[in-house]
Parts: sequence; structure tokens; C-alpha cells
Amino acid sequence: MDQPPRQKVGDTVLAVVRRDRLPAVLAEIHRGGLGSAARVFDPVRGEVGAQLRRVGLPIPPEATVNDSAVLVLAVTAPGRAVRAAEAMAKGGAERVYVTSRHEEAPLNPVPAVDLAVDAAP
Repeated sequence: MDQPPRQKVGDTVLAVVRRDRLPAVLAEIHRGGLGSAARVFDPVRGEVGAQLRRVGLPIPPEATVNDSAVLVLAVTAPGRAVRAAEAMAKGGAERVYVTSRHEEAPLNPVPAVDLAVDAAP
């Protein structure tokens, strides 16, 4: 019997996070056992796009705005990308992408992890 084609799932999860939501998102990442794989790209330390390019990661469209309150959190989690994406969304990330290093643009091969988080009531 033929197997359905396997969908490519990236190994790195990028989350666009407002500065005030970062502690909650990081708490969820740590609860999920992925804290040691997390890295925050903060515009206070330089242009986020340049920081991401230096490590070979694509730039989420939301990171191109010139807003010091918009951070990008990256978690490199081969085999655990969906779990990392769910934790980021649960913590309050605005947008979550699954990608791979050296991709031209953020991937979204698994629709369930490209989450536009609704604002809290």
C-alpha cells in the first residue's frame, strides 16, 4: 500500500512576541523542556533582521517593523517543533512559524502551528 507523502516540518520555531508577553512565552518554553534551545532576538541589541541573518534564520515579516516592543524568539527543536510552536502560542506569541536554517522565508508546512493568537478578552 502506498504511503502518503511526508510533509516537511522545520526544525526551528520562530515566534513574534511583544516584549510584555515574553516572560509568559518563555515560561511555557521552559515548562516544555525547551528552555536551553531558546534564543531571544531583541531590537535593543541591534536590528533583528541582521541578527537573524547572522545565524542563518529567515526574517518573519512582523520583525521588519521598527518597534522595540517586537521581539523574535527562536527555538531550535528538531523533532519537537510542533510542541515548541504550541508552547509559544499558549504563552501568547502573536505569530508562530516553523522553519529551517538557511530558508529564504519562514515556512508554514503544518497549518496548525501558524497561529494568529487572538487578543485576550
